[in-house]
Amino acid sequence: MAKQWAIARLRHVLEPWLPEGIPWADLPHVLEEVETLKELRNGIESADLFAWKLFNSKDWPAAKSFACVKLRLLLQSKLPIGVRWDDFFPILKLLDDDQIQELLDNFERFIQKLRLDPTSEAFKRWTVAQLRPKLEEELARQGNEWAEVASALLELDVESDLMVAIENPTGLLMRLAAGPSAVLYTKGKGPC
Repeated sequence: MAKQWAIARLRHVLEPWLPEGIPWADLPHVLEEVETLKELRNGIESADLFAWKLFNSKDWPAAKSFACVKLRLLLQSKLPIGVRWDDFFPILKLLDDDQIQELLDNFERFIQKLRLDPTSEAFKRWTVAQLRPKLEEELARQGNEWAEVASALLELDVESDLMVAIENPTGLLMRLAAGPSAVLYTKGKGPC
C-alpha cells in the first residue's frame, strides 16, 4: 500500500519529464519494479535524477521496463485493430534484446515467428491480446471483467482453447458465462 501511495505521489513530479506520447498510465507498472520504497521517496525529492536513471540506466529493472514502454511510440500503430497496448506490453517484457530488435525490424515477421512456438508464454499472451476485442463486449454483458478473464485465459491450452476461439469465440464465451474460474474446469477440452 505504501508503494502505491509513493507511486501516486511521484506522478506530479515525474509526469512533466515523460517523453511526448508516453502517458502516465504506462508508468505505475514500471515503477512497481523499483526495489525499495526509499528509492521511490527519493524520486519524489529529486525527480530530475530519478527520471535520468529511469531513462538511461541499463541495469536497473525499472529502467529496463521503461525501455519497453518507450517502444509504444514505435509499435502501437503496428498493432492489429482492437489489440491494446496494455495487452501487448507484457509480451515485450518477455523478450530479450535480440527479439525486440527483430520486432522493431519487421513486426509481421516477428509475429509469424511467435506462431512457430505455440507453447511460449509470449505467444500465449499474444493470442489472449487478440482475443480481447472478440470477447470483451460480450464478457461485459455477462458481468465478467476483462482482467479476471485474461488471467483465466492464460491458464488454458493455446491450441485447443485459445486458437480455436480466435476463429470462433462463441464456445469460449459460453464457457465464460459462468465466470472466469468456471472455464478452468473445462481446460483443454476445446470450445464446447
